[in-house]
Amino acid sequence: MQLTAQNKTLTGQVQDAASQQAVAYASISLLSWNDSSNVRIAIADSAGKYTLRDIAEGRYYIYTKCIGYKDQWDTIRLQSAAATTAVRNIVMYASENWMNEVVVAGRTPPIEVKTDRVVMNVAKSITATGSTLYDLLLKSPGVREGTDENIIINGKRGLQVYQDGRQLTLSGKELTNLLRSIQAADIATVEIITNPSARYEAAGNAGIINIKTQKGAALGFNGNANLTLGFGSYNPKYSGGLNLTYRANRFTVYGNYNYFTGNSLRMIDFFRLQQNRLGQLTNYDQRYRGVTHSDIHSFKAGADFNLSSRSTLGIAVDGNIPATKTRANSTTPIYQSSGNIDSTLYASNREHKNSDLLNYSVNYRYAGKEGREFSASGSYLHYNLDEDNYLPNIYRDVNNTALSSTIFQSYGAARIDVLAGKVDYQQQLLGGLFSAGAKVSAAKTDNALSYFYANGEKLIPDTARTNQFVYKENVYAGYINYSIKLKKWGINAGLRLEATRAEGVLDLITGKQLQSIDTQYVNLFPNVAVTYNMNDQHTLELSFNKRVDRPAYQDLNPFETVLDELSYIKGNPFLRPQFASTAKLSHVFRKYLITAFSYTDLRDYSVRYRDTIQSGKTFETFVNIAHQYTYNLSTTLQLAPVKWWSFYYTVGLYHQRVTGLAGTARVPVSMSNNFWSISGSNTFNFGKGWNAELTGFYNSKFPDIPAIISPQWQIDAGIQKSVLKGAGALKLSATDIFNSYEFRMRRDFGGLANTGRGKRETQQVKISFTYRFGNSRVKNPSATDSGLKEEKKRIK
Repeated sequence: MQLTAQNKTLTGQVQDAASQQAVAYASISLLSWNDSSNVRIAIADSAGKYTLRDIAEGRYYIYTKCIGYKDQWDTIRLQSAAATTAVRNIVMYASENWMNEVVVAGRTPPIEVKTDRVVMNVAKSITATGSTLYDLLLKSPGVREGTDENIIINGKRGLQVYQDGRQLTLSGKELTNLLRSIQAADIATVEIITNPSARYEAAGNAGIINIKTQKGAALGFNGNANLTLGFGSYNPKYSGGLNLTYRANRFTVYGNYNYFTGNSLRMIDFFRLQQNRLGQLTNYDQRYRGVTHSDIHSFKAGADFNLSSRSTLGIAVDGNIPATKTRANSTTPIYQSSGNIDSTLYASNREHKNSDLLNYSVNYRYAGKEGREFSASGSYLHYNLDEDNYLPNIYRDVNNTALSSTIFQSYGAARIDVLAGKVDYQQQLLGGLFSAGAKVSAAKTDNALSYFYANGEKLIPDTARTNQFVYKENVYAGYINYSIKLKKWGINAGLRLEATRAEGVLDLITGKQLQSIDTQYVNLFPNVAVTYNMNDQHTLELSFNKRVDRPAYQDLNPFETVLDELSYIKGNPFLRPQFASTAKLSHVFRKYLITAFSYTDLRDYSVRYRDTIQSGKTFETFVNIAHQYTYNLSTTLQLAPVKWWSFYYTVGLYHQRVTGLAGTARVPVSMSNNFWSISGSNTFNFGKGWNAELTGFYNSKFPDIPAIISPQWQIDAGIQKSVLKGAGALKLSATDIFNSYEFRMRRDFGGLANTGRGKRETQQVKISFTYRFGNSRVKNPSATDSGLKEEKKRIK
């Protein structure tokens, strides 16, 4: 939002085109001409009158929406020489099918691509029905699945996740689990922000995911209920939920609850060539099959109080409580090059996992005159994880005779608590907008893992693996930002300073302190974007930013997590943060065609590295190598060529180069790769309440150092019919129609050659019904921001 010292006020009345009578409670949005971002929002009163204050001179869109009328788009130019108050009456035309709410809403595309972000309108998407947030992200432009199931955006790892303005301090495996537990029914929109300003935390090399959950949009009482039934290889899969809101003139209270239960299949084939304990080159051919039953509860409750015409107080609590039971078996034939099987390892796992993530927040906002605004917020996040595993491992010869056996039993617990507080202030200054703020966060994670060998009914402690890891981290941050518009030029520049203090201690069961870390570092993170509006059709933007990706808490934890007798995972307490510097040049033509070129230099690049040890065993850990250089050229076309059809398509071309040293042997790494991707969505409006959607993506083979990932592709389709006079919607969708999506990788590096294949139950058919009830004429206030944004991503 840009403000100047000579503010304008825009006022007027919303009128019916036929009767010339006032249209009450219409929603009026003033949007930036450059990027369509929200500048001001107002609600017309019962007489149709509205007022928008503190507006900078310039050109804007006026977007007006009201049930029973067609969406209205107007433009206006506010000039410095004109009066401080401008009057613009808005004329709206009745919709022929005004009761058909789905048809009106269907005009919003499932995905919108902008210069600095991708917006996924989940609530408007048919094929999103019954999906998880993890599934939805993989369909987004430039998004891929990495070897450890982490999300990669435009060739870069490191996501920062926000939910309704609150930071989720989860990352790695825990972040993946959370993304898989968030159901589409909870979500209104998801923004993937690739160039956040200095006001955002510096964490997140790949960008920021901002999740906005469903909230009622009406004065008085309103809500919706949803029910979805899914069919796949393993059934049943059910989900349902309820979303309620009550809004009065001075306050709003809201709450929602969603539940999912179902079974899912996962298959992994992993082949590696490695020396055994005798130094012989040996093949290990593992086949894993697991079925997981999930019960996931999610909820949110909150209230917003209008203390005055300029101040608002909000409180909220949200939670995500998944419980899973996994039954898995793997078979690993072991043989030398002759092909004769020496022995076979039979391993199984009975895993029970329960976790809960609770986030409490309070925020206050005051909007004064002449662009002055102050906000303060505080948050407390608590994450709790308990899991137990029973892992019998048996070696058998070709005659199925048992050669040896080892039975592992493990109990793990993780507790993470994060406190955060932040303040922000902005005001007009020298013809532009100045803002500043500060934030402090304190995180503590306490991890305990107990291992036992089972000997009959006795459990013998494995003292080498049983330990406790306590990690504390404090981050102190402050920022300044300044934006100004000078005729055709727009400048937004900011600088953020972050100081980090971290300490961690690993203790063995014997009481001996094995490892400890104590680190401090201070960093500056600049961010600048310069926009030049050549004319009404062409806009150029040049931007630069620097960001950091701190290690996930669990990636610092040097525990050994056993997968089977031959492989395990361990953390690296000396893993360093990785820093990314990105420059980007974008061109926008009429908002329909966006072309961008970017370059990223990632320093202290960290990768999940699989290393070898004696007796044919391997382990995985994160290590820093050196640099990753990524070049990206992307083009997005989004059009509505005819009334009944709209689409978007994004094509991305990439070149990536990695240099450095990896592994305990410090093996030189020098890899260079070219890859590309295409993704798109088509939306069809057939009239009479019928809508359809066809989406898909294709990713060429791409690097996830030191592995190469094979091509991935998927096509989804869905159809929707509005029922019950527009109050209900019935959806039928099919995901991964050709059952084509799978994860394949290969690696031949550092003395270890291996290939892998992973397959989830992505092919499903889903039937969903949604029913809306209550008043539906006035929008709710936008979600407020709180201080706990960055930390929630890093829990693993």
